[in-house]
Parts: sequence; C-alpha cells; structure tokens
Amino acid sequence: MVSQVQALCRILDKKDLSLITNNNLTEEFFSDTKAEYNFIKQHYEMYKVVPDKVTFLSVFPDFSYVEVREPDNFIVEQLIQDYKANYMATMWNEGKRKLENGEYAKAEQLLKDGAEKLSKITTGIQCTDLIKDTSRYDRYLEKSVQKNKYYISTGFPELDQKLSRTDKNNTGVSEGGIDMLEENMVIIARTGVGKTQVLLKMAAEAWLEGKRVGIYEGEMTADKVGYRIDTFISHIQNSSINRGDLFVQQRYKAYIDSLKATEHAPIKVLTPNDVPGGEVTVDTLKAFIEKENLEILFVDQYDLLEEHTYVKAEHERVGLIAKKIKQLQVEKQIPIISVCQMNRTKNEDGEQDTTQVAGSDKISRYATTIIALEQKNPDYENHTIELTLNIIKARDGGDHNKLKYTTDFNIGRFNYIPVSGDGVTSSEDQQNLADSYAPVSSGTITNPDSVFN
Repeated sequence: MVSQVQALCRILDKKDLSLITNNNLTEEFFSDTKAEYNFIKQHYEMYKVVPDKVTFLSVFPDFSYVEVREPDNFIVEQLIQDYKANYMATMWNEGKRKLENGEYAKAEQLLKDGAEKLSKITTGIQCTDLIKDTSRYDRYLEKSVQKNKYYISTGFPELDQKLSRTDKNNTGVSEGGIDMLEENMVIIARTGVGKTQVLLKMAAEAWLEGKRVGIYEGEMTADKVGYRIDTFISHIQNSSINRGDLFVQQRYKAYIDSLKATEHAPIKVLTPNDVPGGEVTVDTLKAFIEKENLEILFVDQYDLLEEHTYVKAEHERVGLIAKKIKQLQVEKQIPIISVCQMNRTKNEDGEQDTTQVAGSDKISRYATTIIALEQKNPDYENHTIELTLNIIKARDGGDHNKLKYTTDFNIGRFNYIPVSGDGVTSSEDQQNLADSYAPVSSGTITNPDSVFN
C-alpha cells in the first residue's frame, strides 16, 4: 500500500506519467489504489496532462497525500515486490483450495502458470536486438511444420489460403488462417448480411480444432448462440432447433449426447445478463479471458460494449474501445475476432474499403485483418444466398481478394464458388500435397460430419 501511494504522489508531484509508462506498470500493481491509478491514466489520455493535486484530491479527499523522497527505482522495486508477494499469496490459496478438492492436475498447472507469469515481470522498456537475437529463425522453422501451434483455421479453407503466412516448401500448400498470437480481426457488414453467422462459424471451427473458445454476445441469449453453434457443427436446421420442431429431436438429442460425452475444450458464452449491472467493458472481456483461460475470443459487437471514459463524440468512444481491444489482444496474446457495422459510403470505384468501418477509423487502424461481407442473388426456393468475403485489409498479405460462397445459414453450409485464376487450391489437391510432405498431425477433430451426423 505504501509503495502505491508513493508512486501516485510522485506522479502528481512531477506531473509526469513516465514512472508508469517506462516501467510497464499496469493497474495490477495498484490493487489498493486502483481507482486513483485509473483516474490519473484516464485524465492523461483525455487531456494529455497529469491532473493537478487539487483536481485529484477533490475526487479522492481521503487519499493520504505524502511527500516522497525515495528515488524512482526504489519505488518501482517495492511495487514489484509487493505485487509478487500478493500474487503468490493468492496463487497459494487457490492452489490449496484445488488440492483440497482433489484437483491435483489443475493445482499443478496453476503453479506452473503462476511461476511463468512472475518470471516475465520486468521493469523498464524492453526491446529486441534483431542482429544478436536470431531466435525468430527457430520460430520460423517451427511454423513450417506445426501449423496448429501458430494458426487456427477460419473455417473457410480458401480464406485460410488467402491469409496464408507460410507456404511450405513452395508447394502451394498454404498453412495460414487466424494468427494465434497477433490476430485482431474485424468482420464488417451492414445489418442482416451475416456478420454474426460468420463469426460463430469461425468460433465453431476453433472449437473443432481443440481451442478454448470464448464468445461475447451483446444481443442474443446464450441459448440462441448455442443453437447457431449447434447448427454449424451438426448441420441440423437452425429453424427447426429454434422453434422446437420434433422432426429433428432424435438427431439433435444424439448430437447433444455426444457433446456431453466429449472431453473437448469448452465454448464459453458471456452476455450482459451474466455481468452485474449488465454493462460489459473491455476490462470485463479481460476478466473473461483470464477466468476461463481462453485461447481465442469472439466479440459481437463493438458498439455493444460500454466505455465510461468521458468523450465528446461517439466515434471517440468507439475508437477508445478499439484501442483497448488491441491492447488486450497484445497483452493476452490470443486472437480476438470482432464484428462491426458497415456504413453506407463507398470509394470512388464503388468498392468496399476500410473507410466503410462504422464508428471510428481507429477500428481499421488497429485491426490486423478486415473482412467485409456482401450478399447477392438470394434463392428463396433453395434457402441460399451468394455471400462474398472481401479481404479489404490483411497485414501479412491477401488483401484485395474476394471469395464467393453459396450459403445456407439454416444448415450452416458454405460452398465455395471457384473463379478462374483466383489462385485457390482445391481442398482435395491441398490435402494431397499436404500428405506428400507428411505434416505433423494436430490430433483434433477435423470432420464434424463424421462425428456428429
């Protein structure tokens, strides 16, 4: 507590935030003064200056303001020492509780994760010497043979190819998709085009690959989300599930029983009803990731998240959310896939581009990948539409590509429409090439039809 007060007083005295920014100090280091810490940070983000003492004390009149004579490095060392002590105490108590409940494996994993986290706590700005540190070459080699350690399929093989970060031995076998460490993908479309459907298809695919999936749904209930996920995995008609059609009961029960019997990773759904007060912020998403140990997070959607920092305009609020989501992705090093509305503007050529991301240009700035959706040629008799996935931004290549699918959302089917010269390798040819180079098996479910149908 003393070191936290000293740090805040030093910042206010010097009207300088560098003690925090230069030493990687987050709110976790200010567990007893979290509100005071966040007030100073938010004031600085909004006005670009640290608040003066009068302003600060008017908000926190009970704060014990002291004169600080200790040097900065002493204060930082004490903050880190106190943080480690509190963290180890919490970890010890949680580990003890798991042991008492007979959860030995979870207790062991908790201790391993805790030790790893503590070992990564450092002070000062860290950087990499690209000449002396050549460990990236080892990671390059690892990526060439262990796709599933670095990438998750989007559920659209053709999209995975276009977003490919690797091409093993120049064979044409693309091994890309969602980057497991650095992906901040945004799916945009106008209302009713299918943003949430595509988002949940990707979520179902991530689960089939064995990942711990988290979904934030700002509008639908957990049941509705579950029904859609069920359709994408089992291909049972979503309309029949939703309206309680007994015609599919036997098939649906067999699928549900198979879920109960599986030891697969979970799919966790968070809705506003699960949060006190019903307000979900980016900090709530962070707690969601940490509590459920998520490996990938899907967010539906940007404008349904709350942000309490004072801003003058809506685009500033959305921009701040976009920035915080990107910071969350970097901090947790898991992919975050979000949905956002598309505005009605188009560029001079009438094509979709990043200016169509509604709310704030910062969404497109912070996104690693942006995929815009379009619907055309509805076939009401066969319940299908033509859905186009337009890659309008891809950090590592693949942008300015359009992929078309005949889509039936009701049974969760997407059939690719090949275009001559599009550079997409057929799934059969891709598998034959992959087999010829004997890639490492992921050991996960890759054909849901064979398991659940």
